[in-house]
Amino acid sequence: MPELKAILWDHDGTLVETEPYWIEAEEELALIYGASWNEADAIACVGSPMRETGERLRIAGVHDMSADEIVDWLVDRVAVMMTERGILWMPGVQELFLQCREQGIRCAVVSNAWRKVVDITVAGLPEGVVEYVLAGDEMIVAKPDPWPYAHAAEVLGVPRENCIAIEDALPGTLSAEAAGIAVLTVKGMMQVPAGPHRSRVIDLSDVTLDTLRDVVNGKQLELVEVAE
Repeated sequence: MPELKAILWDHDGTLVETEPYWIEAEEELALIYGASWNEADAIACVGSPMRETGERLRIAGVHDMSADEIVDWLVDRVAVMMTERGILWMPGVQELFLQCREQGIRCAVVSNAWRKVVDITVAGLPEGVVEYVLAGDEMIVAKPDPWPYAHAAEVLGVPRENCIAIEDALPGTLSAEAAGIAVLTVKGMMQVPAGPHRSRVIDLSDVTLDTLRDVVNGKQLELVEVAE
C-alpha cells in the first residue's frame, strides 16, 4: 500500500478564503469600466486560469486593458486586501500543517493564482513546511491540465502514488486526477461533483494525516452535504 509522503495544496478556497476577495476585485474593476459583470460571472471563474478570467472581463467590457493587464490589476488588488484585512485561513489548515511538520510530510502549493498572492499566504504558515510553490504565472500550462501537479511531485522527488492533492474546485481536481494523484476536495463556492475514487469533505476541521493516508490507500470519503 502506498505511503503518504507529500501533500500538494491548492490555494484559493483551500488554504485561504480568498475567493470573496477575487470576486470583489473583479466587481470593482467592472464597475470602473461599466462592464457587464456580476457575482455569477465571478463565481463561474472560480478555479479557472487567471488569464481566462482576465479575458472574460475584457470581453465583458474592460476594453482598455489587455487580459494580462486585467490579471495584474486583480492580483495587486487582492494582495492589498489580504495585507490590510488579514489572511482568512480555511478551517483545519493550520492544524494539518503542524502535523506535517511533526511527521515529516512534505508540502507544496500548486495554484492558478499568481505568486504575489500565494507568497502572502505561505509566509503565514509554519516556517519551512512548504518546500515548493508553483503559481499560475509560472505554469507552462494551468489547471485543469495535469502538468502542474505532475511537475510539483517531480520537483519534490516524490512518486505520484505517494502524494495527495487537496482542492476545492473542479479544474484542480481534474488536474490532479489526470496526473494520477489522489485528491481530497473541500466544499467550495463551486462544489466539485461526485466521481469515482473522488473523496469530498465539507472542510478540513476533522481531517488528519491518517485521513489523508486512507485516501492515498484507496478509501473514498463522502462527507459533503450535497444537493445534487
